[in-house]
Amino acid sequence: MHSDQIIIKTTHTRDLIADQFPQFRGEKIVALDTVGTVNAIFRIVTGCRTLTPSKTPTPHRTPAPETPGW
Repeated sequence: MHSDQIIIKTTHTRDLIADQFPQFRGEKIVALDTVGTVNAIFRIVTGCRTLTPSKTPTPHRTPAPETPGW
C-alpha cells in the first residue's frame, strides 16, 4: 500500500455505480485482488469492470502568466 493510497470500499463503489449506471443497480460488485496497478478494480458480475484510481491526485501548479506593466 502506498502512503497516499486511499481505501475504496465495495459498498462505496456499488453506490457510485448505481448512481452513474442505474442499469447495474442491484448487480453484485466484487473487489478484485490486483498487484502492479494504482487502480482499485471491481467486477460487476454481469462481466463489466470498473477501474477506480486508488491514489489521490497530485495537484499541478501552473505559474500565473506575467502581466506587462504591473
